[in-house]
Amino acid sequence: MAPPSPTTSKAPTSNVAGPDAQVLESQDIIASLPAPIFRLLVIFAKPISTFRTAAEVVCWNPHRRVESWMLVGVWWGICLGAGHVFKWLLPALLFLPLVPLSKLRLRKSEGGEGKKDGMSIGQSTTTESVLLTLNDLHSIHALLPPSPIPDISSIYARFRQLGPLRLVRGLGVIWTTWIILGHIIGFRALLAIGGSIILLLPSPTLAHTVDLLSKSLAVRRAVALIFLFIFGSPPEHSYRMSLDFSPMGWMKSKWAASRRPSLAFAFRPTFEKKGPVSGSAIVDDEDETEENPIYFRFEVHENHRWWMGLDWTSALLPQERPSW
Repeated sequence: MAPPSPTTSKAPTSNVAGPDAQVLESQDIIASLPAPIFRLLVIFAKPISTFRTAAEVVCWNPHRRVESWMLVGVWWGICLGAGHVFKWLLPALLFLPLVPLSKLRLRKSEGGEGKKDGMSIGQSTTTESVLLTLNDLHSIHALLPPSPIPDISSIYARFRQLGPLRLVRGLGVIWTTWIILGHIIGFRALLAIGGSIILLLPSPTLAHTVDLLSKSLAVRRAVALIFLFIFGSPPEHSYRMSLDFSPMGWMKSKWAASRRPSLAFAFRPTFEKKGPVSGSAIVDDEDETEENPIYFRFEVHENHRWWMGLDWTSALLPQERPSW
């Protein structure tokens, strides 16, 4: 029987490539690689493939949704059961590598065809391994998210606009709430909840849930009310402390401030009033006051025609402009 002819595979190309893009053959790619890089790709083929699988699971790849949910469950198991595993199952885990797992596998028939297939596969193992490794590296680069540093910096910059007093108050309230929740439900549960939120950030389930809840005015007002309880109200809506302090009045002030969630979350810097730039410049105090609201006026024009017996209706002639 004649030996099988070697198959020439093509390098994986992106879908965005045009019709005139040059497709490199596998032999050309292998020949263009330097010897040290070729050797490293062969050696680290398995770790790179494993890292690609882990990245797809963490990034909630559509083909890895089950593994992603299993990862969340494993995280809860580690947070809540790591102490019990260390206490009761550590000796068994130490002896786990001694279990003959190879003997428990199903044995395959060792026929002549199997040996021949193994010989044919062994001839192209190195080339296919390098091509698969390059494909894994390309997939890992596509899965890497953009740097979160600019977004985090912008969030901290907005919170700095609250002022030192409101930031200190927020720190005290959050710190106290964290300690109280830790004693009620346990710090392991808090760690599991925080890790689950981080793991679910790239998931479409959390994205759709947040999108649906953000459209509800009741949810947005509840979030604004919690924000006001933590960081306090803006200066124009703050409750003035006095000797006749009333908890109900304080609650009503928070409830009134949360009627417009967009204003409750308004991070507006405090501008200092400056003098005129020149002698001819005129400064208007009302324009510099940041508390003044901005009103928008919308005018809607409707085109009607008067018909005898029907009064004004939207029934127009064909050559006239539409009703709105």
